[in-house]
This record gives sequence, C-alpha cells and structure tokens, in this order.
Amino acid sequence: MVLNDWSPPGVVPSWFVAMSWKWYLVQGVSFEISADTCVDDGVVQYGLGGVVPAGQAPSVPVGVCEPYAVVFPYSKKYWVGSPPLTPAPAMPFNVAVVPFTFVAGWVSGQLTWVAGVWVVLLAGACYAYARDLSWGAKGWGRLVKGASFVGIVLLALGLAIHALPGFHNIQALAPTRLTSRSIPYDQWINFDKTIAGVLILGVWYRRLISNVGQFEAALGRAAVPLVVTIGVVIVLGRAFGYVQWDPKWTSQFWLWAAINLLATCMSEEAFFRAFLQTEIERLTAKRAGGPIIAIGCSAVLFGVAHIAGGWRYVALASVAGAGYGTVFYRSRSIECSMLTHFALNAVHFLLFTYPAAAP
Repeated sequence: MVLNDWSPPGVVPSWFVAMSWKWYLVQGVSFEISADTCVDDGVVQYGLGGVVPAGQAPSVPVGVCEPYAVVFPYSKKYWVGSPPLTPAPAMPFNVAVVPFTFVAGWVSGQLTWVAGVWVVLLAGACYAYARDLSWGAKGWGRLVKGASFVGIVLLALGLAIHALPGFHNIQALAPTRLTSRSIPYDQWINFDKTIAGVLILGVWYRRLISNVGQFEAALGRAAVPLVVTIGVVIVLGRAFGYVQWDPKWTSQFWLWAAINLLATCMSEEAFFRAFLQTEIERLTAKRAGGPIIAIGCSAVLFGVAHIAGGWRYVALASVAGAGYGTVFYRSRSIECSMLTHFALNAVHFLLFTYPAAAP
C-alpha cells in the first residue's frame, strides 16, 4: 500500500490509515497525502480519496485528531469501492472503536465523562430500534420501539445543536469574511454532531454501497435530481437576495470541504434522510403518495432546523432538503444524498457569497 510517498510498516488496520488522514487534514501541515488506497485487514482497497495541499490552513492543537478518529473509519467505508468490502457487519469496526476514541478525547480534554453518557444512550437507542423486538409481548416491543425512536430523535437533535454537555468542540476557523460582499462565518469541528451521524449510520442504518457497480448505478439514478436541486436552490437564493454571484478561490476551501462533507453533510443526511425519511416512508407505505409524504416531511423539518439563518434560509433549506430526499429515494443511497448536499454547498462556497450576501 502506498499513500503518496508514505507507507506504513507491514499490515496495519484501516482505522490507522484513516486516522492519519484526518490528522494531516486538520493540522494543515505542508505535506500532501492522498487517501486513494486503504488497507482493511490486509486487503488493499481503492476509493475516491482526497488530497490535502500545503498552504495556510488553520491548524488544530496537538491531540485533536484522537476524538475524531472514529469519523474516518466510517467515511472511508462511504468511498471505498472495491468488492472485498462487506457491508453492514454485525458490529462495524468504526463503532467498535468508539470507546478508544472517547478515552483519547477525554485524555486530550475535549470530552468529559458526561459526553460518554449521551454517546452510550444514543448507541443503545439505535441498537434497540434496529433490533427485531420479537422477544416478549407485542405491547412491550412497541413500547421499546417507540421509546428508542424518541430517544434517537431527542439525542441526535441535542447533539446536533450542542445542547448536551460534555463536549469541547474545536473552532477551526475564527469569524472571517471570504470576500467583502459576504457576511462573516466561522467553522467548528463538532464531535457531538458528527458522532450522532456515525452512530445512526453505523448502528441502525448499515445499508451502505459495497462496490463500484452499486455506486455507479446509484449515481446514475441520482444525477438528474442532483443537478436540478443545485440549479433550483441557487436560482431561488438569487431571487431571495440571499446570495450574489461572487466566484473565488481560497486555500480555506480544503479544510471547509473536509469538515462540511464528513461532519455536516454526513450527520445531517444520516438523521434527516437515512433515519427520518426512511421511517416516515415505512409508516406511510400503505398510503397513496407515501414517498412524497416522507420526502416532504423530512424536507420541512430540515428547513426548520436551519431557522437560525432566518426565514429565507429556512425556505431554501426546505427546497434543498426536498432535493436531497428525492436523490435518496431514487438512488436508495445515503452516499448520493450526501454528495448532493456537499455539491450544493461547494457551489455556494466557490461561486457565490458565502454564507450569505452582506446587507
């Protein structure tokens, strides 16, 4: 296995390579590393990967990588495209490594023991909801199922809005303006929000693409709604006066892209599409237009979740959410809805005022 000019000695577990990629990414050091190849239990696997260029990327203090190591074993699974990868194991390694991750985060001072309570509760709720609760009386099974559903919703939302104590997230970028025409923005590496998405996908969902053929087929079904979603949201954003044409390039894009894709897009799509939309569609399966109801409900809830940006932002996020939901429904791939989400955000970042036009 070769990662540019760097090769680990002997056979190493995949999480080591993944954690190293995250380390170089958040540190912004003068070193290029491509994640096009990974090792999974001695099997070389190839993925889309990514490149981190040298530059003036904001740096993160030593020790920050450990609490976020859990993110990358899962994100590697998203992009790995070789047939040897087996989807949906009984206990995904990225989930099994959570205790190690928590200990590392606690040692580095970014997590407290209270954070572990929320992680264990959410993992337990996801596990209970995913199980076939045929044991015991049907009434008891329904009670556990309902309680675990409520637990997933409340805990995931609490972690996403940083309402639950125990996490000391890292500010990767202080408030800054990308251009004079945009309002200031800052960026954080949020372990709480990210771990919620990891647990939902790793413990409950576990229906990921396992080979290149599946990815190509899913992407083919997602291509049209992906393009339409980007076009419609951008046109509406211009019509609302929320964004203006403002093409630019900045080295900040690389750090922004990594955090946006692997934390923001992953966690939001995990909750709103993989969990909520899937379950609403299941509950409305016997009703006419069940999929449309599911897409609409998840889109509206997604929009309301962005209320901090104002009602124009809620409207735009709702339309975008409908697009992401359509991609997810047509492709049956959470990876494709993540890519659509990220593609729209990237177009916004690179070609228009980001995060919004200045007054």
